[in-house]
Amino acid sequence: MTEHIDYSQIEHAEIKREFRIKNWIITLLIGILLLTISNLWLFDFFSDFEYNPQNYTESIRLPWMILISPIIIGFMSIGIIVSALKRTMILYLFMNKEHRRIHLMDLDKEEKLNELYSFLDDRIVISK
Repeated sequence: MTEHIDYSQIEHAEIKREFRIKNWIITLLIGILLLTISNLWLFDFFSDFEYNPQNYTESIRLPWMILISPIIIGFMSIGIIVSALKRTMILYLFMNKEHRRIHLMDLDKEEKLNELYSFLDDRIVISK
Protein backbone atom coordinates (compact mmCIF):
# COMPACT_ATOMS: atom_id res chain seq x y z
CA MET A 1 0.00 0.00 0.00
CA THR A 2 1.43 3.34 -1.03
CA GLU A 3 0.42 6.48 0.81
CA HIS A 4 1.49 10.02 0.03
CA ILE A 5 2.28 12.34 2.93
CA ASP A 6 2.96 15.96 2.08
CA TYR A 7 5.93 17.57 3.83
CA SER A 8 3.69 20.39 5.05
CA GLN A 9 1.61 17.89 7.07
CA ILE A 10 4.64 16.63 9.05
CA GLU A 11 5.29 18.57 12.26
CA HIS A 12 8.51 16.73 13.06
CA ALA A 13 10.16 13.35 12.63
CA GLU A 14 12.30 11.07 14.79
CA ILE A 15 14.62 8.27 13.80
CA LYS A 16 15.29 5.67 16.48
CA ARG A 17 16.84 2.21 16.71
CA GLU A 18 14.11 0.05 18.20
CA PHE A 19 12.72 -3.44 18.14
CA ARG A 20 11.00 -4.35 14.87
CA ILE A 21 7.95 -5.79 16.62
CA LYS A 22 5.79 -3.42 18.66
CA ASN A 23 4.94 -5.95 21.40
CA TRP A 24 8.36 -7.56 21.50
CA ILE A 25 8.17 -8.44 25.22
CA ILE A 26 5.01 -10.50 24.75
CA THR A 27 6.51 -12.20 21.69
CA LEU A 28 9.70 -12.94 23.61
CA LEU A 29 7.75 -14.42 26.54
CA ILE A 30 5.70 -16.60 24.18
CA GLY A 31 8.92 -17.85 22.54
CA ILE A 32 10.53 -18.63 25.91
CA LEU A 33 7.34 -20.37 27.07
CA LEU A 34 7.21 -22.53 23.93
CA LEU A 35 10.92 -23.35 24.25
CA THR A 36 10.44 -24.38 27.88
CA ILE A 37 7.43 -26.55 26.98
CA SER A 38 9.32 -28.26 24.16
CA ASN A 39 12.33 -28.91 26.43
CA LEU A 40 10.11 -30.36 29.16
CA TRP A 41 8.34 -32.48 26.55
CA LEU A 42 11.69 -33.79 25.28
CA PHE A 43 12.90 -34.47 28.82
CA ASP A 44 9.67 -36.36 29.57
CA PHE A 45 10.01 -38.29 26.32
CA PHE A 46 13.54 -39.51 27.06
CA SER A 47 12.80 -40.31 30.70
CA ASP A 48 9.87 -42.59 29.70
CA PHE A 49 11.56 -44.20 26.66
CA GLU A 50 11.35 -48.00 26.76
CA TYR A 51 12.80 -50.61 24.47
CA ASN A 52 10.51 -53.54 23.71
CA PRO A 53 12.44 -56.25 21.80
CA GLN A 54 9.33 -58.35 20.97
CA ASN A 55 7.67 -55.66 18.86
CA TYR A 56 10.60 -53.61 17.62
CA THR A 57 8.84 -51.55 14.94
CA GLU A 58 5.94 -50.45 17.16
CA SER A 59 8.15 -49.64 20.15
CA ILE A 60 10.50 -47.45 18.10
CA ARG A 61 8.26 -45.83 15.46
CA LEU A 62 5.65 -44.20 17.72
CA PRO A 63 8.08 -42.56 20.20
CA TRP A 64 10.24 -41.19 17.38
CA MET A 65 7.16 -39.79 15.66
CA ILE A 66 6.19 -38.14 18.96
CA LEU A 67 9.76 -36.80 19.27
CA ILE A 68 9.39 -34.78 16.05
CA SER A 69 6.67 -32.52 17.54
CA PRO A 70 8.72 -30.98 20.39
CA ILE A 71 11.70 -30.53 18.08
CA ILE A 72 9.57 -28.60 15.58
CA ILE A 73 8.07 -26.51 18.39
CA GLY A 74 11.59 -25.89 19.75
CA PHE A 75 12.89 -24.60 16.40
CA MET A 76 9.78 -22.45 15.94
CA SER A 77 10.23 -20.96 19.42
CA ILE A 78 13.88 -20.15 18.69
CA GLY A 79 12.72 -18.33 15.54
CA ILE A 80 10.12 -16.42 17.57
CA ILE A 81 12.76 -15.41 20.13
CA VAL A 82 15.19 -14.25 17.42
CA SER A 83 12.51 -12.22 15.62
CA ALA A 84 11.42 -10.63 18.92
CA LEU A 85 14.98 -9.45 19.64
CA LYS A 86 15.77 -8.00 16.20
CA ARG A 87 16.26 -4.25 16.13
CA THR A 88 16.17 -1.80 13.25
CA MET A 89 15.99 1.90 12.53
CA ILE A 90 12.45 3.29 12.56
CA LEU A 91 11.27 6.64 11.23
CA TYR A 92 8.43 8.23 13.21
CA LEU A 93 6.48 10.93 11.36
CA PHE A 94 4.39 13.09 13.69
CA MET A 95 1.43 14.80 12.03
CA ASN A 96 -1.78 16.38 13.28
CA LYS A 97 -2.70 14.21 16.32
CA GLU A 98 -1.32 11.05 14.72
CA HIS A 99 1.98 9.45 13.86
CA ARG A 100 3.30 6.93 11.36
CA ARG A 101 5.93 4.29 12.04
CA ILE A 102 8.11 3.39 9.04
CA HIS A 103 10.75 0.65 9.18
CA LEU A 104 14.07 1.54 7.58
CA MET A 105 15.47 -2.01 7.42
CA ASP A 106 16.69 -1.83 3.82
CA LEU A 107 18.33 1.56 4.30
CA ASP A 108 19.95 0.36 7.51
CA LYS A 109 21.36 -2.75 5.81
CA GLU A 110 22.70 -0.79 2.85
CA GLU A 111 24.06 1.94 5.16
CA LYS A 112 22.21 4.70 3.31
CA LEU A 113 20.74 6.40 6.39
CA ASN A 114 23.03 9.41 5.95
CA GLU A 115 21.51 9.98 2.53
CA LEU A 116 18.05 9.89 4.10
CA TYR A 117 19.14 12.39 6.77
CA SER A 118 20.47 14.80 4.17
CA PHE A 119 17.37 14.40 1.99
CA LEU A 120 14.90 15.01 4.84
CA ASP A 121 17.00 17.67 6.60
CA ASP A 122 16.03 20.32 4.06
CA ARG A 123 12.34 19.45 4.20
CA ILE A 124 11.40 18.57 7.83
CA VAL A 125 12.75 18.75 11.39
CA ILE A 126 14.40 15.46 12.38
CA SER A 127 15.31 14.30 15.88
CA LYS A 128 17.90 11.55 16.07
